[in-house]
Amino acid sequence: MKLLLVMMLCLGSSSVVTAQDAQPMTIRPELIDSIIEIRGQNYVLDHADLEEYPHGRGERIYISSLESKGFAEISFFDDEDSPEQTIAVMLSEFESASSRFEVLKQGNVGNIHYALAHFRLPGYEGYFYIEVAQDVDGNVDIQQNFYSLNADFSEQLALVREDVTIDGVPFLQAPVIDLDDIIAEHAAQQATLAATPVVETYVVRDSDVTIVSPVRSYNELSNDVLDVVFFTTATGEANGLIGYLQDDETIPANVIRAIVADTRGRAPG
Repeated sequence: MKLLLVMMLCLGSSSVVTAQDAQPMTIRPELIDSIIEIRGQNYVLDHADLEEYPHGRGERIYISSLESKGFAEISFFDDEDSPEQTIAVMLSEFESASSRFEVLKQGNVGNIHYALAHFRLPGYEGYFYIEVAQDVDGNVDIQQNFYSLNADFSEQLALVREDVTIDGVPFLQAPVIDLDDIIAEHAAQQATLAATPVVETYVVRDSDVTIVSPVRSYNELSNDVLDVVFFTTATGEANGLIGYLQDDETIPANVIRAIVADTRGRAPG
């Protein structure tokens, strides 16, 4: 299976490209007879990779906003992977880099497979959309994907469409699902949830422990040393616990060892 690289950590950082790079550019891929043009007004080429792996080849072109507000990719795959496998790997990469990840809609329309997801990084939230068109030229599949922060997604997608074309057709010109409607509905649901606190109650040592959103619980622990509930903030930026020591004489070092041993590898999200 192909190895996919996610550029998520670029969000909110300084530009990976500079205004000096802002110039028109024409790219002719090696795997397909096609022409990619980048105007360079808002989006420019970040880098391109030609990959060889045991079951095929891939050619990946990464395009970035000059202001680091949006990131696009156009890729061509001449391999044995199905579009579903390609999308699954990309979604998995995004999920592993996110503190919270939700696939909002996924499926296919004809030979075009798609997925729209919402991701959360510490201090950032955004949307990611991917389409893979199968066998557009022989065995070659074409992938287009784009991600940006919540507030910037629609504006930045419009800008990259102005700047990037594939054989004269704007990048992701006509997604097979209505991105604006789905994102608007999701944003409304998020706003409703944020305005309606979720209350969780746990009984710990015959006492009620109440956790109210945006703080949430993610684990409980009861052993010979202590009884606790672990919690985290909604952004995943801070974690904590509350609980009780057992009645016997437990030394602090044992408590710390018990917590570290049980929570190693159990980070929330």
